[in-house]
Parts: sequence; C-alpha cells; structure tokens
Amino acid sequence: HHSPWSMMMRTCLLVAVLFVVHTCCVNIHIVDEATLPGKFEASYQTVSLDGTWSATNGGNVSSISGTVPGNIHMDLWKAGVIQDPYVGYNDINYRWIMYQNWTYSRQFSVSSDILSLDVVSLVCEGLDTIASVTLNGQLLGTTDNMFREYKFDVKSIIKSSNVLQIAFTSAALYAQQQASLYPYVVPYISMATDTPNRNFIRKEQSSFAWDWGPCFEPQGIWRSLYLLGYSTPTITSMTSQTFLIQNKDFDVRIATFINVPNGATQTSGNIVVTVANTTTSFPASLVSGPNVFNNTVTVKNVDLWWPVGSGAQPLYNLTVSYVVNNVIVDSVSRNIGFRSVQIITDPMPDGLSFYFQVNGLPIFIKGANWIPADSFESRVTSDVVQRTLQSAVDANMNMVRVWGGGIYQHEFFYDMCDRMGLMVWEEFMFACAMYPRSDEFLETVAEEVVYQVQRLIHHPSIVLWSGNNENEVAFGWFPETKANPFLYVADYSKLYFDTIYVALRTVDQSRPFLPSSPSRGILSWDPLVAYWGHAGDSNQGDVHYYNDGALCTDVSTFPTPRFASEYGYQGYPSLYAWAQVSNESMWGWNTDFVQHRQHHPSGNNLLFTQIGNHFPVSSKVTQNTSTSFDLYIYLTQATSAICIKAESEHYRRGKGASYKTMGALYWQLNDIWQAPTWSSTEYGGRWKMLHYYAKNFFAPVLVSSYEDPADAYGVHVTSDLNQPLAGYVTIQIWTYTGNMVAAIPSNFSFIPQQSAPVFLGTISKMITQGCASRSSCFFYLIATDTSKNVLSTNVFYLSSLANVTLPRTTITVASIQQTSPSSARVQLSCGSGSVGLYVWVEPIVSGVWSDN
Repeated sequence: HHSPWSMMMRTCLLVAVLFVVHTCCVNIHIVDEATLPGKFEASYQTVSLDGTWSATNGGNVSSISGTVPGNIHMDLWKAGVIQDPYVGYNDINYRWIMYQNWTYSRQFSVSSDILSLDVVSLVCEGLDTIASVTLNGQLLGTTDNMFREYKFDVKSIIKSSNVLQIAFTSAALYAQQQASLYPYVVPYISMATDTPNRNFIRKEQSSFAWDWGPCFEPQGIWRSLYLLGYSTPTITSMTSQTFLIQNKDFDVRIATFINVPNGATQTSGNIVVTVANTTTSFPASLVSGPNVFNNTVTVKNVDLWWPVGSGAQPLYNLTVSYVVNNVIVDSVSRNIGFRSVQIITDPMPDGLSFYFQVNGLPIFIKGANWIPADSFESRVTSDVVQRTLQSAVDANMNMVRVWGGGIYQHEFFYDMCDRMGLMVWEEFMFACAMYPRSDEFLETVAEEVVYQVQRLIHHPSIVLWSGNNENEVAFGWFPETKANPFLYVADYSKLYFDTIYVALRTVDQSRPFLPSSPSRGILSWDPLVAYWGHAGDSNQGDVHYYNDGALCTDVSTFPTPRFASEYGYQGYPSLYAWAQVSNESMWGWNTDFVQHRQHHPSGNNLLFTQIGNHFPVSSKVTQNTSTSFDLYIYLTQATSAICIKAESEHYRRGKGASYKTMGALYWQLNDIWQAPTWSSTEYGGRWKMLHYYAKNFFAPVLVSSYEDPADAYGVHVTSDLNQPLAGYVTIQIWTYTGNMVAAIPSNFSFIPQQSAPVFLGTISKMITQGCASRSSCFFYLIATDTSKNVLSTNVFYLSSLANVTLPRTTITVASIQQTSPSSARVQLSCGSGSVGLYVWVEPIVSGVWSDN
C-alpha cells in the first residue's frame, strides 16, 4: 500500500516506523469510611491443585507428565510422544489422540488445618469435557460441559494423603453416541476434516474443525482446580449491575451469595458495600446453607466509562464484605465501570433501526470478529491476547464480537477490554447448527449460562449478550428443518428463549439480548419479542454478508443494512507463518499441503477470481511452485485488503444514508493457526495488509469514494468525532507516470458524527484533461481541516490494474535509523517517472509499521 504522499511527488518517499512487539435498599445506614472494619479474618483456605499431574490412555501411552491447566496434546508433545501438532499434516496424523480416553491423576497432601474445616470442596473451573472425577477411589461426580464450573463436596472423603483422578472420555465418540440415542436427526454444518455431531456436546464447537481451523478436540483440565475449605460464612459469588438514574447518577444492584456451614456462628452481621467513595451497610441474618442478599447502592456524579474513541475508561473498585462486630469475615472486590447501553430499534419508514447507544450517544461500531486464538488454550497467554486486542485498538476499532463457536474468553481478555475501551459483543457458545432439547442438555446449558454470566457480569466492556451464531438463519440450510420446521422451531425456542434467556435474566437485567446473529431485530425488549423469518433482512436487525465471487469494488453488490456483523474475504498468511509449519517443498498455491489447509470450498478458485478482478495474473502467479508462492500470498492479501476496504467504507458512508448503517464488524480479527483465512492478523500476531487498511478505513475521519451507477462518482466524508468538523477535500488526478494533471477542490462543514457526500460528479467529464483513458489515470483524495492538517487520504482507481500498463518502478531502501531499542525509522524511495502502488514491506522480525 502506497504512502499517501507518494502520489504527490515524482520521486516517492515512504516512511514507516517498526515497533517490535515482543482487571433494594432497606434498613440501610451510611458508614463513615474512617469507621470501616480494620481487621480481616480470612474465612476460607484454598489449596491449588494446578501443576504437575500424570496422564495415560491405558494403552500405548502408559504414563507421561501432564500440566494443569493444559491439555493432552501439549502434554504428549512435551513428553516427546508427538511433535508440534500444528506442523505439516499433524492435525491428521494425530487424530488417534481424540479417539482415546485419557486419564489424569495426581497425589497431594493437605494439612490438618484443611481437614478440620467444616466445608471442603473440590472446585474445577474447567474440565474438557466428558469426565468422571474420583477422589481416593470414590466417585465424586461426572461432567459434560467444558464451559461450567463444577464443585464437589469432599469433606467426608479427603485425607491427609490423597489420590485425585479425572478420567476423560473421547468427545468424538461421546457426541456420536449421543446423536445415535436421540429420537431424530439434529442437523449441523459439517466442516472439512471434522468429526460428526459436535452439537451434541457442550464443547468448543470449532475444536471439531471450521473453515478456518483444524480438528483436534483436545481433552484435559483446561482451567484451574483447587480445594476450597471454610468453617465460617463465606462469600461464594458476587454480581453487580449498574443502572442509570439520570446524568451521572447510578444504582448499583449487588447480589451477594454467602454459604454458611452447619453449626457456624457469626450468622448475624452486615453486608458492607464500598464503591465510588460511598460505603453502605445492610443488615444480614444468615441461615445454614446458601444465602442470597440483593442490595442496591446509589452513587452520584461518577465518571462515565466510554468506548475507545468516545471518551475515557475510568474503573471503580467495588468491594462487598460480610462484617460481624466490626470484623470482616469475608470480602470480594471487582473493578466496575459506569455506563448505560441500549440497542435502539425504533421504527423507520422501511423497517427498524439497529444501533448501539452508550451513555445516550449513538456509537458507530467499528471492529472485527474474535475467534479462539489457539486450538490449545494453554498457549493463549495474557501477552497473546494483549497483543491482538491492542492491534484492534491501534486499527481504530471500538468493538470485538466474541463469536459463538469458540469459548467464553479468559478473565484477562475482558479486563483488557475494560481498560482499552473495547466493547464486547458476547455470544453464547452455539454456532451453525440445530441443537437437542433433552432435559439433560437444557439443564447443563442453564448452569453454563448462570455461571458464565455471574463470572463476567461486572465488565463494562460487555454491551450485549447474543444467543448464537447463525442458528436462526440456518433454518434455511438443512433438509430436515425445511421438511419439519415446527419441530426445530420448538427446539430453538426451548433452548434460546425458555432456557438461555430465562437463565440470563435471573442474573443480568442490565444488558440487551439478541437471540441470534444475524437476526431480524427486536419488536419488544420487555417482554422480549423478536422478529422471526428471514434473518439478515437489511431493513432490520444485523446481517452477515459474503459474496466472494462478485466484483468487490462494485458497491451495488453490497447490502444496505442497519448493521453488518460479519463480512469478509480470504487472504493467505505471510511466508513467515507458513515457514513455522512447513518447508519450501510444500509451498505453492495448489500443493497438497496448502490445499489441505484451505478449508473453504472453492477457496483458491474464488481467490484467483478476485485477484484477476484487480491485478494482471501472469504465469509467475499461476505456476504452482515455491518461488511463486510469496507473490501469490501478496496478491491474496492485497485482494482481501481491497475488498474489505471497499465494503467497510460502504458501510461507513451508510451512516449518513436513509437506511442508517451503524456498524461494521468484519470477519475476522485473528487466526487460530497458519492457514488461508479471513483474518487481518495472522497466528502469532503479525499484521496482514488488511489490518493496515483497517487502521485507515476505521479512522475517526474518513474520505472515501465510489462509482454508482457507471460514470457517476461520489466522494464522502465520514466523521465519528463528537465535535463539529469543517475542512476541504481535494480530488487530485494523477497519471501512472507520476504527473498530477488536475485538482478539483470542495469544502465541507459537518455537525458531530456526520457522514455526507461532499462531491458528486461525472468521471468522463472529470478526466477530459491529461488522461488519455480511464486506464491511464487514477484519483487521489486528500481531506484536511481548515488549518490544512491532513485528516484522511484515499485512492480511487478508474480502471482495474489488470487493464493498466504500469511503468516499471524501483523501490529502494534509502535509510534505516534505529530510534529506540524496539523501533526503527525506515525510509524508502521509488524512481522518478512512476508511482509505487501497493508497496508492501515485510520485515523478518514480527512488528508493526506505522503505515504499510
């Protein structure tokens, strides 16, 4: 991608900076903070059981050392039984692992202090997935859901020396068995290399393979587990919701869950809540067993939490304590933020609006979809997540959609989103399938929803709960749903409305809920009444739009939706990514290995179609060799960037149109492995060309243009700024030999957040001077403010470069200057009498350029 200034000089100069990238208010009294309890007697003890375990399949792997949290594939690799699962064809070579039943076990000792406590529980935060849990030879229970926390009472079983065993069952075999026992077919979308019936198990759906990812179906203890013991009242959970009263005043509704062992004293005390310089005490009388206290605290004149780009992200500490006689028996703290959020679905002449309103301000959503960052979650560290989320912010995004075929993310993911101001569209983990409605399935789903919502509710970044990905629109995909729609509609309603929505609302009433994405929108929020029918209707709700075969720069092919929550075009990862998992002999656009990684049907044919729409395709591209592979990668990345840029700019212009588009979330932000996908950042975090384009097309101020219908040319300025904006737009007309032959000026004066045309003209009349034909010139757009500071630049090609004879140009590295231990300034130049188009600089080290 050329530097903006390269169009303004015969001798081009491109400058880039490389940055190496390596948290009912009754009978109350206000407490003076000076009189808060000064003593905290710990009411519980914990013993971590993370660390080293042993693992076996009872067959060819007798015993290896395992790591918790972790999974069997990583343990086998560390033990030398297998190699890196991502290398070569190992996703196929190691399929035997998923069909085995693996057992993890360990010995551990506990002190007499633990044994003396009245309550001792084993808490398992994440078991993947079908497992039997045994302590000292006695069965504690079984698990069937990787998204739930399981607690087992071990008081009568635990000893000073113990053996804990967790025996897993193959998810592949379990899912097939459950489907065979079900009275009718429950259809799902099958992916390349998958195993069947993923919809019958509450496990990460994409672990069964997707069109961008592999099938591994790992087993293991994927999150922490520990012993929890206590003899005094203990806070086992706490949730908080914020509700706007007016201006900057909020009610904070707090649910405090306290468990009291039989015979415990200290059962008469107070719930003390401290938040935003306000401390409030509520009387609390406890009974043996579980207790729930619902209290409301009012805080005034707080600082509001805003999405990034719209304001700051202040976070407040909320502390809830159970206090007896001025002694804190137990206490829990969370960071919370104060903001209101709504999805506005007001009537419009041709349907309903659909936009997010935060703190009373309509927000145009700019972002991408988040998929699991790895097939093996133990490798997803906070550094991995931080790098990708920071890349989203650096590309001017304000939202990520946590897609419903993956996992509920780790706590640090949401902590980072809170701090960064990234809104989260959070989906429940159901995707591209119908699902069973047996009592057992619905029961475990309800438990899953309650647990996950209680875990995540305090995060201000989460602005929406969504029931699933594409399961409503999927009614049009399957022969079974078409033949017997009433049966599957009953299943759908029972799962998403009667189970998920009901369970959600028992915990959280503060956020909107969409049954599915895409959807036809909501008729009524309270009571919840959703439109049914053609999900993805452009006149209401949100849409997912893919049209890989169409000319992607023809804006007439794009929908005019209220909100675009998915759209995208494929591109390959860099040669550096391929080199991590393959060798040069395996490279080429049509080699067996690359085709094995290409999970999208007709993917390479569609890529060649799009490449041919924009670039000349020579034999250097079409030959299936390692020497041409790098060029093919470059062209797929350029094509992906061109296409998603064109569609994203179309949606941003739509903010000012009569149909009022108010969101663009492209597919997808990140990668799960090294393969052809739709992502803008590849596995490992390196930016593809698309992500640099996203930084520009999601910028706060955007100048963009289009041709529709033929020969009719329009230029728009789109502003997301919360203040008025005035300035100028200049359309420069350049030849490919580096001559500017004309300049057409215009001006604009905008109210806050306006998007509108600033120039409408006819191309054939605009190029009468200095342009022999459309294939000899292009437009370069510059938007400035009234002080001539550049706000945005853009390019419009009057003809496909496939039809342009480009003068040969030479790009040279003029200088490299180290500016800090982690950054450098690189100066490039191109020869006179030419322009540098789609210049792409790719360093060996993994870093981020200021522009590329």
